[in-house]
Amino acid sequence: QRLSFYQLSGRQIGKDRPLGFDPCFYSYSSDDNYVLTGGSNRRVCLYSKEGLKLGGIGEEHNSWVWSCRCHPKGDYVVLCCNDGVVECYQISPTTVHGLYKDRYAYREGLTDVI
Repeated sequence: QRLSFYQLSGRQIGKDRPLGFDPCFYSYSSDDNYVLTGGSNRRVCLYSKEGLKLGGIGEEHNSWVWSCRCHPKGDYVVLCCNDGVVECYQISPTTVHGLYKDRYAYREGLTDVI
């Protein structure tokens, strides 16, 4: 019930991130900037490639989400549940702006601070 990243050599990258549910799948987005996972939490969660939770995709379902895949050439996500539900969502990340004292920053694609 945790999310961890490792190099091919077996060395861990970053720290373990608690999920709080039993995952059934783990899938990268088509641009490798996001990670999708879900399972016993009955929804698909979107994480950055560093393991930070960015939010959920769609509504909570009546049963476990068994699989989820991204379209290779776009921002579409298809998921399927244990009860036979198949859904397709379009993900379109927005730019997040922030001000702190005399500093301005924005997030491009929800992950990179510029």
